[in-house]
Amino acid sequence: MDADQASKASRGTMKGMVQSYRGGDDQLVDEFRFESTLVHRFDDQGIGLIVSGDIDKPRNAQIYVAFKNDRQPSGKFSFPNAEIKHLVFIDGEFYPTYGARAGEVVFQNKDGPDVPTGLSVNGKLTFTTESIGNKYFKVEVIFAVEGLTKGKRPRQHGH
Repeated sequence: MDADQASKASRGTMKGMVQSYRGGDDQLVDEFRFESTLVHRFDDQGIGLIVSGDIDKPRNAQIYVAFKNDRQPSGKFSFPNAEIKHLVFIDGEFYPTYGARAGEVVFQNKDGPDVPTGLSVNGKLTFTTESIGNKYFKVEVIFAVEGLTKGKRPRQHGH
């Protein structure tokens, strides 16, 4: 099915844990559950497939993965990887963007006629971010998204 035939907004879930660490001594400072139904898939404009999840409780935060290919095939990818442009956690505290320094992405593309919207992806993101201001995060979430969201995309990481 062509992306233009899909629904105008994707729907899905992203859930797991985010842990905050202090750099230097690697001390666990905080952890919280990341549970979102504000999950979108973008891949209709030639800039790659993006899966993005947002929460506003217990704090504002966003997690996203951006592939280079619009129609990314299924696979298991260690990060960094040439197929992945960005793997990111955005913290709600003044919105600093923490890019991944190492991690793994498991991605399943189930697009096809057996899916009601024709478009379905799911997977798991496990990564440790770069340190900013003596702080870094460990992220582990699973996601599942059907359909395609057109229009506004997540903030893009500058790395």
